[in-house]
Amino acid sequence: MTGRQVPPRPVALATGIVTIAAVALLSVVVILGHQTWTSWVSADSVTVLACLLALACAVYAVVRRRGALRRAWLLLTTVILLNTVGGTLDLFHGGDTGPDALTLADSLYLLALLPQVAGLVLYPMAHGLRRTLGPLLLDGLVLGSSLLLLSDLLGLSQVSDTLQGADAFAFLVYPVTDVLTVTLVVVLLLRSSGRTRIDAVLLGLAFAAFDVADHGYAVSSVRSDMLSDVYPLGYVAAALLLGGAALAAATMDTVTPVLQRDLSGRIAPILPDLAAFAALGASVAAGVDGDVQLVLVVAVLSLTALRQLSRTAQNLRLRHDLEGRVAERTEELRQITEEHRRLDGMKQEFVSAVSHELRTPLTAIRGALEMLADGDAGELPVQAQPVVEMATRGSERLSRLVNQIIDLERLESGSFGFHPAAHDLHPLLLDAAESLAPLAQEARVTVQVLPVQARVVCDGDRVAQALVNLIGNALKFTQPGGAVTIEGVVTVEGVQISVRDTGRGIPQDELDAIFARFHQVEPDDARQNAGTGLGLSITQRIVEEHGGSIWVESTLGQGSTFHFTLPLDPAPEGLGVVAGLNGELVDEVVHRVA
Repeated sequence: MTGRQVPPRPVALATGIVTIAAVALLSVVVILGHQTWTSWVSADSVTVLACLLALACAVYAVVRRRGALRRAWLLLTTVILLNTVGGTLDLFHGGDTGPDALTLADSLYLLALLPQVAGLVLYPMAHGLRRTLGPLLLDGLVLGSSLLLLSDLLGLSQVSDTLQGADAFAFLVYPVTDVLTVTLVVVLLLRSSGRTRIDAVLLGLAFAAFDVADHGYAVSSVRSDMLSDVYPLGYVAAALLLGGAALAAATMDTVTPVLQRDLSGRIAPILPDLAAFAALGASVAAGVDGDVQLVLVVAVLSLTALRQLSRTAQNLRLRHDLEGRVAERTEELRQITEEHRRLDGMKQEFVSAVSHELRTPLTAIRGALEMLADGDAGELPVQAQPVVEMATRGSERLSRLVNQIIDLERLESGSFGFHPAAHDLHPLLLDAAESLAPLAQEARVTVQVLPVQARVVCDGDRVAQALVNLIGNALKFTQPGGAVTIEGVVTVEGVQISVRDTGRGIPQDELDAIFARFHQVEPDDARQNAGTGLGLSITQRIVEEHGGSIWVESTLGQGSTFHFTLPLDPAPEGLGVVAGLNGELVDEVVHRVA
């Protein structure tokens, strides 16, 4: 909920900040430096000056704003006005503590408490109070009672024991109401979501300064120490902070945040508990003296226990709700999984049925095309030869696609039929390379198989199929004059087999998707290279069925290297080592496959 938009007033804001800073500096010099240049320059006079400045800022906020914010600042302006008049009376009577002056000034200060409470309650600091009232009230009671206990331990008990009647009431009511006011602002700020309101923070700091000053004023009335010289600075700070809050409200756009039901962050949820522990620890260290402190200790303990019980009950409700939601989601996931399995089974049956049904007509089409190409059905016209050749290539590609779809579905369904056994690795590499020798010669690409002594446990036919897929891809994407190298290296985990080419390479953003079904790096790869986009998917499943892993490394313009791993034969004679290479052996292998 956004407050009324107001035109920014940077000049007014800057002027107000400079004036507040100047008055703050003057107050520090006068109060802490004990400067009295004339009879009118004293702690009381600078306090009145600060109140007048705050009053001007508050009136400016009333003029500039509308709605709830204006009504709140009308009440707070009344508070500042009453405090200003009370401070002026103290100034004119020269600090006289006679009954008439004291009664009149204190009456104004006490009268200011009513619009102060009303202004804070009506201040649009946050909305959503109704749904957060219970937790907010508990937090406020714990925090407020803890602060009251600390205040009593820090000197208010001495005030109540020393002074009697109206004097005791006048000196005690201010710090007590200040504590309650600060508590209200703090709990509202702690539960506010979104961006922190500057005017609200300054408002809270102002009443915190009032609290410190009133405590000092009360304690200094019964004992003479440095508090008597310092506490007036708290009244100046409070007035200037109120002026700053009014200036921020008048010149800045305000957004009313929503109150959260639960405290968030690291410190906020435990802040009331920390305050309670601090107050109780201080009471244990100092000792409980008097009925008031005893009542406050019992109140802090009881309210803290009640808050913890409330939080525990809330956590139990949340746990029950979460368990119910998890159970619902688990059931939904189970149903979705069953439906997915059913649909996946239907898909596999459909693909398998269609693929098998396509095999028969494809076989007939390919046979008929071969007969036409061979002239068994009569001599074809010259113009018909390219058409028949194109149809033959298309039927062959379609046959490969059907076979690869069937293989992939059988791999995923677990019905592919793996028969692992111990094999010498080098013959497997060499046989796969030799099977693609015609393709290598046509592409004018050299294929090298580096010798390796190692025995692996695998299904030889399936590994050969994976190698053919990888070598075939390398040949397709390597320019004439390039080279494809196949090697195996024994590692601690097993044997790492690599197929390296000097082709165009794969972009880095394509490396993760290269093993996906029907994926092509370039859109026209399938048309130019007669690929189906399933070879790498099948290769990946074959490697994974053997318990290995497959990955690719590539540099654009320099080539790609596909790596995959296979398990070693655990027999002692199957551990193997990489064989030493020599020029004659390499030349022999290259000659056989290229």
